[in-house]
Amino acid sequence: MIPAFYRSSLSGGRRGMAIVDALMAMTVLSTVMLGLTYATVAGQQHLHDSDIALRGLRLSEHLMEEIISRPYHGSNHASRATFHLDDYGDHFAEQPDDVTDFTGEAYGPAEQQFSRSVSVTDATEVIPALAGINIPGKQVTITTEHVTGKKWTLTRFIPEPDSP
Repeated sequence: MIPAFYRSSLSGGRRGMAIVDALMAMTVLSTVMLGLTYATVAGQQHLHDSDIALRGLRLSEHLMEEIISRPYHGSNHASRATFHLDDYGDHFAEQPDDVTDFTGEAYGPAEQQFSRSVSVTDATEVIPALAGINIPGKQVTITTEHVTGKKWTLTRFIPEPDSP
């Protein structure tokens, strides 16, 4: 059994400690909540940046697939539907709000924040494993840029087909 004078001093001391304990708990809780909030916001920003990068790369890949599927040589470049390989380098550039697929159909609103351009240059690839054979062709470079200034570049060598 605890004497009465000791109990009263103990309970008075505990009340003072309860306020300090509560302030410490609030400080710790605030710090933890701030850290969680920062982590959530940073995660959302990273997810947003990844989504933009994925869209930019996908637009580049779609255009590269379109270019590869076209004839290597030709002369009728009246429209995108009849382009051959070189025509893309001479006549192709899309600005934001004007990005379309190979059929001329506009991409969705998120893709309209990009621009695309193509460069086609003569190139030669040397194959060391085949006794240094030189293969003539075209170097196709697609640059896709987001309105925020982020850029992605996709480059591919397309060998010139053999003449029959």
